Amino acid sequence: RMQKVSVNYLDFLKVLIYILESKEPYTSGHSERVSVYSDCIAQELHLSSQEKEDLQIATLLHDIGKVGISNRLLQKTQLSEKDSLDIRLHPVNGVHLIEPLAFSHTIISAIRHHHERWDGNGYPDGLMGEDIPLLARIITLADSYDAMISDRPYRQGLSLNKVRQEIESNSGSQFDPQIVKVFLKQIKKEGAFPTIHPSVSFH
Repeated sequence: RMQKVSVNYLDFLKVLIYILESKEPYTSGHSERVSVYSDCIAQELHLSSQEKEDLQIATLLHDIGKVGISNRLLQKTQLSEKDSLDIRLHPVNGVHLIEPLAFSHTIISAIRHHHERWDGNGYPDGLMGEDIPLLARIITLADSYDAMISDRPYRQGLSLNKVRQEIESNSGSQFDPQIVKVFLKQIKKEGAFPTIHPSVSFH
């Protein structure tokens, strides 16, 4: 019975995310893809079952704070300083939205900090290095990977080779170097990394 409740609860979360992502057609399916990519990293890092479960929930909900952002702003290609500030608040707003649901601190912190950077130049709190929660560091890379390979109104998705180069060049600045190493190992293993995005090419 508990397993059934758990599955139904995750399905409910997926419906909430589907509603959110319908506001921004170019990100349709984004959270579920980030969940799959993050799980690949988690497997390689040998995370515990509880950590994997927390990671799955956090990835599905990482952008829930965008629910209060207008469609107009989400779809703009040129952002003013105020626009950027409003969007940068979405991790904090997301935490405020889900705090009443009594999620674990691990899930809450992963959502709050998924836009932090390894070098300390991220947001909302400017955390650096291993001060950033591990699950947040995983989501940061998986989230960025999906953003790079996805088509946008102003550009086509990058090829997998170009994405590799971007990730490697940002190792130690935007991304945790150890997670980069694990991630690149996964996507270089033929058949080991799920190809679930139609725009991915190797050219």
